[in-house]
Amino acid sequence: MKVTWKLADGSEISADVAAGETLKDAALTACVPHITGDCG
Repeated sequence: MKVTWKLADGSEISADVAAGETLKDAALTACVPHITGDCG
């Protein structure tokens, strides 16, 4: 499926995401800024 992240500056980053893939992992793969992927 196609996912689009809308950034604070109004720009968008889109990526195809496979079934079962997390949005966090997809964001990291797509180089979405400010997604660190760190755990708590």
